[in-house]
Amino acid sequence: MALWKRPGFRLAAVGLAVLAAVLALFLTEKFGGSPAETNYQTEMVLYSAPYYSLCYTPDTAPQYRIVDGGRLFERRPLGDGNWHEAGELAEVSYTEEELEDMFLIPNEETQKELSRVKRIYHADAGEECRLVMELEGGKYLVMIGYEDENGDVQAGHLFRVTET
Repeated sequence: MALWKRPGFRLAAVGLAVLAAVLALFLTEKFGGSPAETNYQTEMVLYSAPYYSLCYTPDTAPQYRIVDGGRLFERRPLGDGNWHEAGELAEVSYTEEELEDMFLIPNEETQKELSRVKRIYHADAGEECRLVMELEGGKYLVMIGYEDENGDVQAGHLFRVTET
């Protein structure tokens, strides 16, 4: 009798397929591949550039959504209340010093959070860009920034967000 006709072989093959599927779920990176739809709300406003007259609070700060394929959407409670695409997330690399240089006057809390960044994703939305920064412990920061003609990013706002 051929090996594939034996019940034990079939059971082992099904078990290996289930194990592979479970491992794939746990090993999938948050924004690499196809993450499930996830919503984030601002827990704390960590930074607002001093040249802005608008100061966000956690209630008025933007909310974020990441959908399959790593696309970032944003909804501003002070705006029209609709979700607007903020770009496709792509992993980028910045040193801690390069991140701090994006902030005109980084406060102590901002510097502390930036030192915990382990992975950064960039989304370009026309004049503005977003950096989604994964921290140790599975927390996230979202920065609204502006790129100049040289590609240098200047931070406008930085939010600590939590999954909802």
